[in-house]
Amino acid sequence: MDEIRLLSWLKADDFRMECLATASRLQLKNWCIAAGFLRNLSWDKLHGYTQSTMLEDIDLIYFNPDKLEKDYDRELESKLPTFKSGPKWSVKNQARMNFRNRHPEYSDLIDAMGFWPETCTSVGVFLSSRSLKLISAYGFQDLFDLKICKSPMTTLNENQLFDRIRNKNWLQKWPLLTIDFPSPPSLQRQEKY
Repeated sequence: MDEIRLLSWLKADDFRMECLATASRLQLKNWCIAAGFLRNLSWDKLHGYTQSTMLEDIDLIYFNPDKLEKDYDRELESKLPTFKSGPKWSVKNQARMNFRNRHPEYSDLIDAMGFWPETCTSVGVFLSSRSLKLISAYGFQDLFDLKICKSPMTTLNENQLFDRIRNKNWLQKWPLLTIDFPSPPSLQRQEKY
């Protein structure tokens, strides 16, 4: 089962386990570390890479409708360690992100993740009572199939998604990836080679 493989990869990754243990000490309810934290790990392993691709940031998300102030996110970030040459923490309360993104109100963490651009990015993990728990808005199949699929709820159009893929250099970093939504022909050819 893919989720068991993903959990075993996480447990073998000292850096990611340290991040999860650190985040759990904040004692947030309804939290996870999401997006590239799991996505990049999976893509690296499925490409047979022995070195981890550097994370842009560590996306710690949580859902608390009683703490909507952006300053509270900064306060939480200040309680997290700074890595000398590693990624920075990005803490965001998903209960307020609908305002920024002009979406309907989110009901919970998974609902918020459902509005993220790609299904393979809408994944997260948290540590609960020393046990890892995976969550996802759309499951893990696209992630393990190395497919970049547009999330049904995203407000980004195909050109914006391609800009995002190009800016993040995904197809160069992980050449086995496929894009599973219509693309402008000029962009598709450039991205694959």
